[in-house]
Amino acid sequence: MVVAIEKHGFLGLIMGLSRILRCNPFVRGGIDYVPEHFSLVRNPNKEEK
Repeated sequence: MVVAIEKHGFLGLIMGLSRILRCNPFVRGGIDYVPEHFSLVRNPNKEEK
């Protein structure tokens, strides 16, 4: 969340909260890097397999 806030300011706060809410047993795990451009979608540049 800190990295998201550093990169995106106030929007990073929203992004960080959405990332924290995804931490539950019903969401597939893995590394969730902070994207260069604001997005609420997990790893928007990575193709889903």
